[in-house]
Amino acid sequence: MDKEFSNIRIVDIAKMAGVSVGTVDRVIHNRGRVSEENRKKVQTILEMVHYQPNLMARSLASKKQYHFVAITPSFTHGEYWEAISDGIDKAASEMESYNITITKLFFDQYNNKTFDDIVRNLLDEKVDGVLIATLFTDSEIFEANATIEGGIIFNSTCYILGNYLKARGMQKVKLVGYDLIERNTQLLSDGVITALVAQRPERQGYDGIKSLCNHLLFKQTPEKVNLMPIDILLKENLKYYLNNKL
Repeated sequence: MDKEFSNIRIVDIAKMAGVSVGTVDRVIHNRGRVSEENRKKVQTILEMVHYQPNLMARSLASKKQYHFVAITPSFTHGEYWEAISDGIDKAASEMESYNITITKLFFDQYNNKTFDDIVRNLLDEKVDGVLIATLFTDSEIFEANATIEGGIIFNSTCYILGNYLKARGMQKVKLVGYDLIERNTQLLSDGVITALVAQRPERQGYDGIKSLCNHLLFKQTPEKVNLMPIDILLKENLKYYLNNKL
């Protein structure tokens, strides 16, 4: 909301639009019957003043408690999914004032049954929304080959191949990997890894929870596909990126 209109009230909007306070209220909350002419008048004023309803007050007034569950792969310190979890925690902290609690559940990404068990148990629980991050994959081992000049690892385990090459003095091999976990970024700084593709995992976790909140609390329709930026990190721009991420 512009500073000029920062203290604007519904009664002020009604006067500017030439309608009743009740009409403005019905347009803002999308309830009741309003003529198309009056609706356009009110919406024009709302857009002009960049009006935003007091969403926190509305949520607190409802006294409804929301319970969200986030299901992600388990991890150890420094792994990719830790950043996803951090993003979820950040969103949870911001949403706490809206009567929202978030439970995090973890499964073994190499064991589909652990995920199925969590989902099955959730059927007996009362939850308002579920955020699911799935990744089922089998680990792969890179075998040495003197003719190989480059390699790409399409997950966060690039450091395994990087350490293999480093230990054997094979830094001439161009290596590209995914995700800015500490073990990868260290090898990028050392020049062992040539480039890393960053997927902003903190933002993924954060946006996932915020989308659930916006949909269930504020009736906003989320995008079916929410594309995230893909960042390519080199040794030269790594420090700048790490200092400016979410």
